[in-house]
Amino acid sequence: MFNTVAEAKAETGANAAQATKTLLALREDPRCLEIAQCVLAGSASREAQFHALTLFREGALQRWASLGAPQRSGASDLALDFAARLDPGAEPFVSAAALRAFAALWARGFADAARGPKEATRALARDVLAKVKAAAGDRGDVLCNALGALVQQFSGLENTLGVAKGLRD
Repeated sequence: MFNTVAEAKAETGANAAQATKTLLALREDPRCLEIAQCVLAGSASREAQFHALTLFREGALQRWASLGAPQRSGASDLALDFAARLDPGAEPFVSAAALRAFAALWARGFADAARGPKEATRALARDVLAKVKAAAGDRGDVLCNALGALVQQFSGLENTLGVAKGLRD
């Protein structure tokens, strides 16, 4: 794992290419969430961040049933916070990956909540708006893009929920 993180910290050249290849191969690794978080915390390489966000999203969705409630909620929060902390001039593909991860993970939690009382589901929907607004702060781009990612997730354009389409309707 530490070699992966060290490779992902490299910003250019063969090391960055190797980091990308390694991160793509880690999708089945049981430690993929931990590895992705380490890369996100320590890498300045936008390509490594992009692949780490994808690894994090896919890993969390694959392991959703085994994650506890705090881990599930924390997963979507981590992705949203990462997007909000990005420099406004950062490459759009990194911000898009972070917000896509946020939307997919939040929507997966919402689908679980939809099986329960309707008031709890409504409260969760109200809370996400406040959460996105708080994370975005003065960054209108983050606010608009996060809400757009959520709409896209529920529109059927994305197929990452891992739940029946009826729960999205």
